[in-house]
Amino acid sequence: VSIQKGEAVLVKTPYSMVTTAHQMHQATILSGAFVVPADNRSSMMSYPKVLRLMQDLPINIAWCLPTEALLWARTAELTEKETASDFPDFRAFLVAGEALSPAKRTHIEKMWNAKVFEDYGSTETGSLAGECNHRNLHAWTDRLYLEVYDPKTGKTAESGTGQLVVTPLYREAMPLVRYLVGDTVDLGSSPCPCGSELPTINVLGRPEESLRVNGRSLGTKSIEEVIYSVPNLKSSLFYRVDWDIQGIEIQLDGLGDSFKDARAHLEIAFQDAFGVDVVFHKADGKIISPRKLLEETKFSKPKFIRPRIIKEAPCYQGLC
Repeated sequence: VSIQKGEAVLVKTPYSMVTTAHQMHQATILSGAFVVPADNRSSMMSYPKVLRLMQDLPINIAWCLPTEALLWARTAELTEKETASDFPDFRAFLVAGEALSPAKRTHIEKMWNAKVFEDYGSTETGSLAGECNHRNLHAWTDRLYLEVYDPKTGKTAESGTGQLVVTPLYREAMPLVRYLVGDTVDLGSSPCPCGSELPTINVLGRPEESLRVNGRSLGTKSIEEVIYSVPNLKSSLFYRVDWDIQGIEIQLDGLGDSFKDARAHLEIAFQDAFGVDVVFHKADGKIISPRKLLEETKFSKPKFIRPRIIKEAPCYQGLC
């Protein structure tokens, strides 16, 4: 995403012990834009407050997790705001921190009438790849040496599918040598239509966040690609997968009256895509609590001196 001079950029990633927020903060300043350092580990920045900032400032670009975009959309639904029309100045999300499927990206874009651009990195390594105009992630191999590790053979290669291994070439504060990130990726060597010589990288997710079905591994990205393919999806949708050797159950939060039609579609879609039967449950308000989503925690400074209140005496300035 190209940041324009004079725009307002909401930085909604952690500033504490992570470089991503600081990198976006600096990039915004260098672009002549205005930084709104919201953080996402602060009780001061509730979801209703995010929406107020987006309208009042107004915000043009947000840097956040993909799921944050849907949480803001759910908050807008609960407060009777229209994401596609009540935020006319908002134009783009730059997202990272999760494996993002094309279907989920499309869902976010439709909800907000805004573009979604992807970045990829980790807490330990910083940014590892950025997106081109053809929506391909390109790994920064001009300053990183990347390999893919096959846990079955114990071998590494410079391209192919496996767990990502990173050696930053110019880091001084925290050097890393052959750091195993933990993500399963497909590191490509085919040319991209954009003309970049940097290799493409497709982030598939983490092995521990996948399930085994019919001899194959299903990760978050492949599951989301099916879930967010529900036709005419008009509200923010959240899900939770429970599975064991007996089968797979998926809870869906956000479908309302369209749950039955969505369930019929998804039952067929999961069977076609993975050859498995899935039991779906309606869970509106159970995965994402409306009360907690709208909750605003008031911040108060510590007080070290207070008046002693004696029961027999009148209240001191109404404090009791």
